[in-house]
Amino acid sequence: MASYAQLAYLLSRLQESGARPEKAARVAAFLRGLPPDQICPGLRLLTGELWPPWESTGPGVGIGLLVRTLSSMAGREAVSLWQAQSGEPGNLSGIVRQHLSQSALCPESLSLITVYSELRRLSMQWGPGSLSRKESILKGLFTNCTELEACYLARTAVRSSGWQPDPRLLSAAISRAFSVPEPNVWSAYCWQPDLGRVAQAALSGELSSLSLIPRVPCREMRITFCGQLPAQSGGQIYLARRRGLRVQVHISPGSARIFTSRRWEVSSSLPILADALRGIGRTAVLEGELLGFRGGLLPLSELVRFLNRRHQARRSPAGAGLVVWDLLYLDGSDLTGRPYQDRWDRLAPLLYPTDPGPGQVVMARRMTRAEAEQALASGGHVMVRDGGGLYLPGARGADAIVRGHESDRCCLPAGGDDT
Repeated sequence: MASYAQLAYLLSRLQESGARPEKAARVAAFLRGLPPDQICPGLRLLTGELWPPWESTGPGVGIGLLVRTLSSMAGREAVSLWQAQSGEPGNLSGIVRQHLSQSALCPESLSLITVYSELRRLSMQWGPGSLSRKESILKGLFTNCTELEACYLARTAVRSSGWQPDPRLLSAAISRAFSVPEPNVWSAYCWQPDLGRVAQAALSGELSSLSLIPRVPCREMRITFCGQLPAQSGGQIYLARRRGLRVQVHISPGSARIFTSRRWEVSSSLPILADALRGIGRTAVLEGELLGFRGGLLPLSELVRFLNRRHQARRSPAGAGLVVWDLLYLDGSDLTGRPYQDRWDRLAPLLYPTDPGPGQVVMARRMTRAEAEQALASGGHVMVRDGGGLYLPGARGADAIVRGHESDRCCLPAGGDDT
């Protein structure tokens, strides 16, 4: 059974400056040494993401709870010393370990799977008494760990691992660890962006089985920004584009989930829109832009603040609508390998191309080239799609060009794209 000390040591080395190939080699060696059933937990602990973004919001530990827990173990003097020195979570745990009584020391290192299981159990504590239960779980971990382990336990608990996990670097590490082509690893990650699951599939030779499925948001196809319409050619489709937030929507009978480009779910902020999406009554994956309204169209910054509230009252004066421009999946069929014109034609029976409004789900308005030129001349924005283009998760497709629009690069809830 792998020890958590091995992971803590690896994290300490990854924090040091060094070339990417060297870091990838270190991670690959770590992965090769793990039992098969601990590869997914090990990679998730390494990245600091105990759950994929679409499954949970994280461990549910703030710096306040961490300070409270460790203060009760080592006294306020230790915390005051930490506050006077740096205030960094890893340093706090080191100071506390130095102040713990020797009777609390455990001769054996924590196991990796114990840390993973306990931190996930902590994240599932809700309701009355949850604060005390979380504190009890943290105390159990800190009482039985070394100083180095305590450092990274604290950082993982507050989602600050001390290094910036790079999906490309980790894909290279998975490739080296299990002798599979790196492009295959990256492709699987773009379909299902959970490195732990991808590593498990690489070990078992099942990378090709990772594909688009409802409820798991794939990485969006990247859009090229340019200052003018491309040269006219057959098959181009021109769509009106507003200053909205690009989202991916997964719907099925009785369920509607709306994800940002970082794959964080924002459905709880949009109950009326979610109701409208459920009303479509099909199993589908849609892509489009989210628009905010309060009287008129909200600026993107206001829409982001609206979403960051997480929960929205149904009688709120602000609301959101969705303009859909792509259909990636429909009733059991993955459509990403079909031409855009075909996906557009399949989308048409589901929605209507009307003006968007609060709580409405509409199809993007299609224009002629002359109308597109007129829209650009008046300061509008246009999306140009190649009717023969496929949907390529994580790649920059030649079939999607947005003119004069920067909303995809603006601040998003919980961060921007991790490309």
